[in-house]
Amino acid sequence: MAPPVRIASTVAATAIAVSVLVYYRFQSRRRVLSRHAQDLSVLRQKLPHDLSEWRAPGDTPECEAIWASLDPVLQDHGLEQWTHYDDQVLVSPQISYPLASGFAYALPNRGVDNGGGPGTARQLTWFQYINPVLRMARTKDGHDVAIRVIIVNNDGHEQLKILKKVAAGPSSLLSNNHTLPMLRVFEYEDITFGIFPRTAGCMYEAYGYWPKNSVGDVLDMILQALEGLAFLHDVGIAHRDADKSNFLVQWHPESLRTMSVTISRPRVYLIDFEVAVEFPSELPMEARVSSHLKSIQGCHTVRSN
Repeated sequence: MAPPVRIASTVAATAIAVSVLVYYRFQSRRRVLSRHAQDLSVLRQKLPHDLSEWRAPGDTPECEAIWASLDPVLQDHGLEQWTHYDDQVLVSPQISYPLASGFAYALPNRGVDNGGGPGTARQLTWFQYINPVLRMARTKDGHDVAIRVIIVNNDGHEQLKILKKVAAGPSSLLSNNHTLPMLRVFEYEDITFGIFPRTAGCMYEAYGYWPKNSVGDVLDMILQALEGLAFLHDVGIAHRDADKSNFLVQWHPESLRTMSVTISRPRVYLIDFEVAVEFPSELPMEARVSSHLKSIQGCHTVRSN
């Protein structure tokens, strides 16, 4: 048996060695994080300085360069960007199916794949955007989400305040509130991003396009849209851009294709609060009037084809 003094010396030496190793690993990790923070700080200087500038590139290499440079930021938040394919079209990672989220469905008569035609589940693996302030991504657990640029510098604070009121918190649980839920928010420097669930369709396509929706299908969507606007007005908010492109649906019923009315009906969601305003609660209803609409080029945020 080794003498107690030798054992104590061995233990002390081992403790010192472990302490030194931990210290150097900590310092190495801190240097890596410091370089990462510096790289991200440098990145901010290359990004747009307001929402209008972010929107300006459209579907151009400059727009793709903006989002490509943001990969490290998004990855830090567990988000993998969809791949830019062509002509404002994005495709999911490896063109793979997402996990069911409750916000996007395909009708059985359209099928899962069926050549990737309209209304199929395969169609949920691609997305056509209108506005470059929006991007599609997949979370680490396999859900597809939309990333929306909400604030850049001092531009967009009113939008975030309204979204926090109606797209998050207790009011988002009310059945007559049709605002698309905001799942979470994260910040990078002076830029704030909102994360929203991906839906399957848009009222823009409800008639005159590929869906074989009946008059009843369309009227149901319109009634839901009006219910959503009535809710906003009741809480003192004017959307000011209630175009049909800003109403999304879980799926298109296509009663004319199936010659039957589905038991469940798709829920309609309202998006894009960039020009919305909130009136003070003490202001009389008759005084809640807005006559100025901010000019926005291509302000319709989400369109799913």
